[in-house]
Amino acid sequence: MYRVLITIMFFFISAVLTLAEPEIQIYPECFVWRVVDGDTIHCLHHGQDHYIRFRAVDTPEIFFGKNECFSGPARDYLESKIYGKYVKVEIDGREKGGYQRELGYIWYNDEMLNLTLILRGYGVSVVNRFPTVLYNPALFSQAEILAKSQNLGLWGVCKK
Repeated sequence: MYRVLITIMFFFISAVLTLAEPEIQIYPECFVWRVVDGDTIHCLHHGQDHYIRFRAVDTPEIFFGKNECFSGPARDYLESKIYGKYVKVEIDGREKGGYQRELGYIWYNDEMLNLTLILRGYGVSVVNRFPTVLYNPALFSQAEILAKSQNLGLWGVCKK
Protein backbone atom coordinates (compact mmCIF):
# COMPACT_ATOMS: atom_id res chain seq x y z
CA MET A 1 0.00 0.00 0.00
CA TYR A 2 2.84 2.36 0.93
CA ARG A 3 4.55 1.80 -2.47
CA VAL A 4 1.31 2.52 -4.30
CA LEU A 5 0.86 5.80 -2.44
CA ILE A 6 4.46 6.85 -3.12
CA THR A 7 4.05 6.00 -6.82
CA ILE A 8 0.79 7.95 -7.07
CA MET A 9 2.34 10.93 -5.28
CA PHE A 10 5.36 10.83 -7.60
CA PHE A 11 3.18 10.90 -10.73
CA PHE A 12 0.97 13.64 -9.28
CA ILE A 13 3.94 15.86 -8.39
CA SER A 14 5.52 15.21 -11.81
CA ALA A 15 2.27 16.19 -13.53
CA VAL A 16 1.93 19.39 -11.48
CA LEU A 17 5.54 20.40 -12.16
CA THR A 18 5.10 19.74 -15.87
CA LEU A 19 2.01 21.96 -15.96
CA ALA A 20 3.71 24.73 -13.99
CA GLU A 21 6.78 25.00 -16.22
CA PRO A 22 6.29 27.00 -19.41
CA GLU A 23 7.26 25.42 -22.66
CA ILE A 24 10.20 27.56 -23.71
CA GLN A 25 11.45 27.45 -27.27
CA ILE A 26 14.49 29.39 -28.38
CA TYR A 27 15.38 30.17 -31.97
CA PRO A 28 18.95 31.45 -31.54
CA GLU A 29 19.33 32.63 -35.13
CA CYS A 30 16.08 33.55 -36.82
CA PHE A 31 16.44 35.53 -40.06
CA VAL A 32 13.92 38.39 -40.26
CA TRP A 33 12.56 38.42 -43.80
CA ARG A 34 9.41 40.49 -43.13
CA VAL A 35 8.32 43.14 -40.65
CA VAL A 36 4.51 43.16 -40.67
CA ASP A 37 4.06 46.05 -38.23
CA GLY A 38 5.68 47.37 -35.07
CA ASP A 39 5.11 44.19 -33.06
CA THR A 40 4.92 41.37 -35.60
CA ILE A 41 7.59 39.74 -37.76
CA HIS A 42 8.23 36.72 -39.93
CA CYS A 43 11.58 35.02 -39.49
CA LEU A 44 13.21 31.84 -40.77
CA HIS A 45 14.85 29.33 -38.45
CA HIS A 46 16.24 26.14 -40.01
CA GLY A 47 14.11 26.76 -43.10
CA GLN A 48 10.86 27.09 -41.15
CA ASP A 49 8.88 30.33 -41.18
CA HIS A 50 7.87 31.65 -37.77
CA TYR A 51 5.08 34.24 -37.53
CA ILE A 52 5.89 36.03 -34.28
CA ARG A 53 3.92 38.53 -32.21
CA PHE A 54 6.06 40.40 -29.67
CA ARG A 55 4.90 39.48 -26.17
CA ALA A 56 4.13 42.17 -23.54
CA VAL A 57 4.03 45.09 -26.03
CA ASP A 58 1.38 46.47 -28.38
CA THR A 59 2.21 48.98 -31.10
CA PRO A 60 -0.33 50.95 -33.14
CA GLU A 61 -1.98 48.88 -35.86
CA ILE A 62 -1.51 49.20 -39.60
CA PHE A 63 -4.80 48.70 -41.42
CA PHE A 64 -5.62 48.80 -45.10
CA GLY A 65 -6.51 52.44 -45.68
CA LYS A 66 -6.64 53.47 -42.00
CA ASN A 67 -3.55 53.36 -39.82
CA GLU A 68 -3.53 54.13 -36.12
CA CYS A 69 -1.48 57.08 -34.87
CA PHE A 70 2.26 56.30 -34.85
CA SER A 71 1.88 52.92 -36.61
CA GLY A 72 4.20 53.98 -39.43
CA PRO A 73 7.08 55.12 -37.20
CA ALA A 74 6.77 51.99 -35.05
CA ARG A 75 7.00 49.71 -38.07
CA ASP A 76 9.77 51.78 -39.67
CA TYR A 77 11.83 51.69 -36.48
CA LEU A 78 11.54 47.93 -36.17
CA GLU A 79 12.29 47.41 -39.86
CA SER A 80 15.39 49.63 -39.72
CA LYS A 81 16.60 47.72 -36.68
CA ILE A 82 16.15 44.07 -37.70
CA TYR A 83 14.96 43.58 -41.31
CA GLY A 84 17.39 41.29 -43.12
CA LYS A 85 19.20 40.43 -39.90
CA TYR A 86 19.36 37.54 -37.47
CA VAL A 87 17.58 37.80 -34.13
CA LYS A 88 17.18 35.53 -31.15
CA VAL A 89 13.58 34.58 -30.36
CA GLU A 90 12.28 33.26 -27.04
CA ILE A 91 8.81 31.72 -27.03
CA ASP A 92 7.45 31.31 -23.51
CA GLY A 93 4.32 29.24 -23.56
CA ARG A 94 2.12 27.04 -25.66
CA GLU A 95 -0.66 29.52 -26.40
CA LYS A 96 -0.71 31.59 -29.55
CA GLY A 97 -1.86 35.12 -30.13
CA GLY A 98 -4.40 36.27 -32.70
CA TYR A 99 -3.85 35.10 -36.27
CA GLN A 100 -2.02 32.01 -34.92
CA ARG A 101 1.13 33.98 -34.17
CA GLU A 102 3.70 32.64 -31.74
CA LEU A 103 4.17 34.96 -28.76
CA GLY A 104 7.76 35.75 -27.97
CA TYR A 105 10.60 38.00 -27.00
CA ILE A 106 12.89 39.27 -29.73
CA TRP A 107 16.55 39.97 -29.02
CA TYR A 108 18.98 41.79 -31.29
CA ASN A 109 22.58 42.39 -30.18
CA ASP A 110 21.68 41.67 -26.52
CA GLU A 111 18.81 44.17 -26.63
CA MET A 112 15.28 42.97 -25.87
CA LEU A 113 13.26 44.74 -28.55
CA ASN A 114 9.94 44.19 -26.76
CA LEU A 115 11.19 46.43 -23.96
CA THR A 116 12.92 48.90 -26.30
CA LEU A 117 9.67 49.49 -28.21
CA ILE A 118 7.96 50.49 -24.97
CA LEU A 119 10.88 52.57 -23.65
CA ARG A 120 11.09 54.59 -26.88
CA GLY A 121 7.33 55.16 -27.02
CA TYR A 122 6.61 53.00 -30.07
CA GLY A 123 4.24 50.80 -28.08
CA VAL A 124 2.47 50.24 -24.80
CA SER A 125 2.79 47.51 -22.18
CA VAL A 126 0.18 44.76 -22.44
CA VAL A 127 1.42 42.32 -19.83
CA ASN A 128 -2.19 42.03 -18.67
CA ARG A 129 -3.28 40.73 -22.12
CA PHE A 130 -0.20 38.64 -22.83
CA PRO A 131 1.11 37.61 -19.39
CA THR A 132 4.82 37.06 -19.30
CA VAL A 133 6.41 34.01 -17.77
CA LEU A 134 10.11 34.62 -18.37
CA TYR A 135 10.41 38.24 -17.25
CA ASN A 136 9.02 40.43 -14.47
CA PRO A 137 5.84 42.17 -15.74
CA ALA A 138 6.78 45.31 -13.77
CA LEU A 139 9.73 45.78 -16.12
CA PHE A 140 7.35 46.48 -19.02
CA SER A 141 4.89 48.55 -16.98
CA GLN A 142 7.70 50.75 -15.62
CA ALA A 143 9.10 51.24 -19.12
CA GLU A 144 5.71 52.57 -20.24
CA ILE A 145 5.49 54.94 -17.25
CA LEU A 146 8.95 56.29 -18.11
CA ALA A 147 8.18 56.81 -21.82
CA LYS A 148 4.83 58.41 -21.01
CA SER A 149 6.37 60.79 -18.45
CA GLN A 150 8.86 61.99 -21.08
CA ASN A 151 6.27 62.22 -23.90
CA LEU A 152 8.34 59.88 -26.04
CA GLY A 153 7.05 58.55 -29.34
CA LEU A 154 3.31 58.07 -29.48
CA TRP A 155 2.92 59.68 -26.03
CA GLY A 156 4.02 63.03 -27.44
CA VAL A 157 2.22 62.80 -30.78
CA CYS A 158 -1.04 60.90 -30.49
CA LYS A 159 -4.21 62.14 -28.86
CA LYS A 160 -4.80 60.62 -25.48
